[in-house]
Amino acid sequence: MSNTARIQEVADLSIDVIKKAFIKRHQFQAANEQPLAMAATNNHIEAVKRWIAPLEFELNLKANVISCANPGMSEDAAAQVVGGELFILANTVHNEKQARDVFTYGSVGLIVIPKYLAKKGNSVIEQIHSGLTGDQMEALASTCGDIADKRSLIQLYLADLATLRVTPSFIERRESWQRQLVRKVYSGLAWKSNDLHYLIHRAVRSW
Repeated sequence: MSNTARIQEVADLSIDVIKKAFIKRHQFQAANEQPLAMAATNNHIEAVKRWIAPLEFELNLKANVISCANPGMSEDAAAQVVGGELFILANTVHNEKQARDVFTYGSVGLIVIPKYLAKKGNSVIEQIHSGLTGDQMEALASTCGDIADKRSLIQLYLADLATLRVTPSFIERRESWQRQLVRKVYSGLAWKSNDLHYLIHRAVRSW
């Protein structure tokens, strides 16, 4: 396939298609690679710290990068929150992109978003859950399994979306804000993808 054809093929992909493919295959167990069997070396730990340092500064949230799972931790979950602190298992991280994804998943998805949603109450969770499409539910089932608790399910869904690091444009933010106002009188208004990214954006801004 020529370069021109490949460029066109990529251009033909919509952002929703990309999101669905990303969420469906993304497991955060070393980005679908087998995690390193042994504890990470000090050099690798330092590399992971360098890779995530700009994101830590941007969010003002520090991660504890450790060589491998401590007792009581899951051995294959790259990002974990224990005692309110974020831990990243260096032996499950293989490259810079994955390190950035894991940090965003842990910091924004497991800490920032849950705190923001707690302030919003259950109504937002109910609205988002009731507005999920069949494709979105399928994507959630493939990555999260059978989770009955709506809050946990939606938080994991938003955590996956956060790793895409989509920043809504000014127009998209304005439109989502306007739809947010409408939901105060009509809660049945569906949540679009831009609305979810706007929610994540607001959660990060409020941190």
